[in-house]
Amino acid sequence: MIIRVLDGPDAAQEWDLIELQGVVRPLDDGDLAGKVVGRLTYSNGRSQIQVGNMLLEGHVITLAKPYVMLEKVDDPEPVEGGAGVKYLVAGVVRRQFLFRTSRHRPPIN
Repeated sequence: MIIRVLDGPDAAQEWDLIELQGVVRPLDDGDLAGKVVGRLTYSNGRSQIQVGNMLLEGHVITLAKPYVMLEKVDDPEPVEGGAGVKYLVAGVVRRQFLFRTSRHRPPIN
């Protein structure tokens, strides 16, 4: 799962990667696009994500080689012999949230 990080003047360019074990499915058997999956908190290199009634604990690592997020768009002026598409850089992924080290626990309010 890739999330956009909204922090600072170049917010649209910085993204983070979240890695979960298992499968995330919507309750209504629809699409997950645009839906809230859970609540992510991050402090001092440790992270927690609450998905439904499960609370997962994890940590954050800096990727050795960043990922570049590309957006495929139609090119109105393709080069000769080109495919008529171009790729724009939508963002860069530098950090990864890992949630795979332990079992989930129920949240305590």
